[in-house]
Amino acid sequence: MSRARILDYLDARPDGATPHQIADAIDGNAESICKTMWRLESRGEAKLISGGRKGLHGVWISVREETPPVFRAMQTLKAMQEACRARLMANQMEAA
Repeated sequence: MSRARILDYLDARPDGATPHQIADAIDGNAESICKTMWRLESRGEAKLISGGRKGLHGVWISVREETPPVFRAMQTLKAMQEACRARLMANQMEAA
């Protein structure tokens, strides 16, 4: 089962969903999804909020955190341009 598809589905449903609801939405098998949910819980990406120990009829939520992008091209470009301008201005002042 695709963990990304499951988590994307759960991200869109803050109240959570059962493995059966997830299976219906992403054309999967509820038992396979339940097994995947337990793996996601062990990684800290999902949590069983109700429904007992088996989790097949339980309600799961996504608890993955939004990670900021590592590379921010426009911010990096602006910072580099400002550094170049500062260096050019400093060089011009030394030359004068």
